[in-house]
Order: sequence, then structure tokens, then C-alpha cells
Amino acid sequence: MFTTDNINNIGGKSVQTKVLLNELKKLNLNVDLIQIPKRIDFVFILIPLFLLNKIHKGLGHIYALFARMIFLAIISLPYIFCKEEKLIVVSQDAYGHQIFLKLKKFLKNKVKNIVIIHSLGTLTQEAVRDKRLLPKDWTTHLSLNMEIKGYLAADKIIVVSQAAKETLINELKKKGLKINQKVCVINNGIEITTNLGSVDQDDFKYDFCCIATLKPIKGHEVLLDAIKLLKKDYPNIRVAIVGGGKLYHYLINKARELNVLDNIDFLGNKNREEIFNILAKSKFFVLSSFQENFSISLLEAAFYGVPIVATNVGGNSEIIDHKVNGYLVPVNDFVALAEGMAWLMDCKNRKELGKSLKSKARRLWTSEQMAKNYYEIIKQL
Repeated sequence: MFTTDNINNIGGKSVQTKVLLNELKKLNLNVDLIQIPKRIDFVFILIPLFLLNKIHKGLGHIYALFARMIFLAIISLPYIFCKEEKLIVVSQDAYGHQIFLKLKKFLKNKVKNIVIIHSLGTLTQEAVRDKRLLPKDWTTHLSLNMEIKGYLAADKIIVVSQAAKETLINELKKKGLKINQKVCVINNGIEITTNLGSVDQDDFKYDFCCIATLKPIKGHEVLLDAIKLLKKDYPNIRVAIVGGGKLYHYLINKARELNVLDNIDFLGNKNREEIFNILAKSKFFVLSSFQENFSISLLEAAFYGVPIVATNVGGNSEIIDHKVNGYLVPVNDFVALAEGMAWLMDCKNRKELGKSLKSKARRLWTSEQMAKNYYEIIKQL
């Protein structure tokens, strides 16, 4: 299994890679993880990425793509020269495995390839919206070509939501490429623990919590504007914002300008156990993203039975049933977001909403079920 993100990172893809790896081993599958050690990644990839982006926006992104592919190929040399009759490569994005596959084909070895897509990156302009790449720039074009090559080389493409599947197929269709037959959906999954909280409790520290990396595509500025609007009718509203990122200090200053800093705790990065503790102290969950595929943080809230208000993007509507276990709002609309948050705060059946959401999550999105779905795909290859 290839991943360009170390499984000990805090991002959703890293968490899911680790969970999937553990669950597949429980099914007696012999799975080896190919990843770049964090120290090497920091010194040889992240530092040059930062410096190159100072020269030209996106140049560091391209360097990181190729550098990670090369490092992963070097780390996987024993597998390149192995003569196993059946070798299945599972890549956690469309990039990391590409040089490995070329070397295997050069040696005329048979190998099957599964690509798991957690984010559609350059194809849907997500990297541009997130300000990692410039619009209509040569770096964006090159990144897109590399992404498409990864899709075309795959024997199976697994996306994490029905919305992502439709988007991927439609975007490639615009470019004259048809991949319908090899795309399937396997939702992300959460490990069931004994400590999943109780929706019957009434003692909360926060009215809302938001768990997301502090980057433009997560829409935190929209959330701050919504909190300012809500403060008129709910002057004591308390919100926990969990996550680190390049916008950390900017958002704190923004909250101060809007006179809502006293209503918000910016908690920075937290590990999984700390996140679950924050969820247990939160009455509701809010996510204001401009783009999502199948949000891990929404799933975590669902497993705790924390009713959700979120933007109606990507796979969010596959998790949230509007006014049944949460509330969906249009993207980039702070007034609508404030209305959704107020609807939850005024809702008389919060516990029923939470129980409905928790029941749905435990029925559909366990890590065990996710691994079984992957196992079936692997067997077919």
C-alpha cells in the first residue's frame, strides 16, 4: 500500500490509511505499507516545497509530487524486483505509485493497481481554490496531467462518495475519457470504540465544534461571519475550532475584528483521543467547507451522535439527512449557515437527531465494513 502522507499525520487521509491497513490485516491479508519517513519528508520535500513556492507559486507542489514518487519507488525496490505471481498495489492517491508501476512494467511483471481517491485535487480545481496552485498556470496543467495518468493507469479507482464518483466521471468525460467501468464507491469508515459518548447527556462546554484544517477551502471565515450574526440573539454562544494550519493567526485576528473572539476557543491540532473528548463536550457540530468528498470529521461527529450543520457539498448530503439528523446549507453563505446553526440550537428534539445520526453511522460506516468492501475488490483482481 502506497501513501504520500505518513500515517502518523493528523489529516483525514492519513487516519483512513492507518485504519484500513489495520482492518485488512485482521482479514489475514498480507499488506505492506510504503511511506516516506516523516523526517526525510520534512527535510527533502517540505522545506524545498516551501522555498520553491517562494520563487513561483505551484513550483514546490510539482517538486513534491515528483520527489515523493521517486522516494516511494526507492523505498519499494524490494517489491520492484520481486517475482510474486500476484502483486496488488493500493495507492492512496493518483500519484505516489506511478514510477513504481513503470519500473514493474519495464521488468514485464504483472501487477494490478487500485487507486483510492480521497480528494480530486487539480481535476476539480480544489488545489487552486486552496491556493496551492495558480489558475491556468503551467504547474497546474502538469499536476492535472499527472493526476489523469494515475486514473488511466488504474485497474480500479475507488472514490469515497457517490458525489465524488459522479464528479470524477463527468470531469474526465469533458476531456474525452471514459472510466465508468472501473470506478466504484467505498465510503470512509470509523473504528468503533467503547467510548462513543452518549446523546442523552445535557452538560456541554461548547454549543458547536468545528474540526478541520485551517485552510481556505474549509470556509472558516464564513463560520466566523455566521457566529457574529448569531451573537445578536445568542450572546453566550461557545464554539470550539479544532485544527492547525496557515490561517491560524489570521482567523484569530479576524475573530477579534468581528468581536467574537471571546466566543471561540481556537484549540489547534489535537490527536484522535483529544478530538473525541471535544466532541463529547459539544452539543452540535458545524462544517463550512467549500468542498468535501466524504468528511472524516463529519463521520466522527456522527459516531458520537452530535447533530451536524454543514454545507451541502460533495458527500455531506450522503451523511446528513436534512432536518432528520442535521441541517444542510448552501456553500459560502454565512446567513444560511447562521440560520442552520440557530435551527439546531432551537431544536426541541436534539437527542432524537443525535440518535438517528449515530444509528445511521454505526450501520453504514464502520471501519470493519469498509475493509470488507476493499477485500471484495481485491479478490476480484
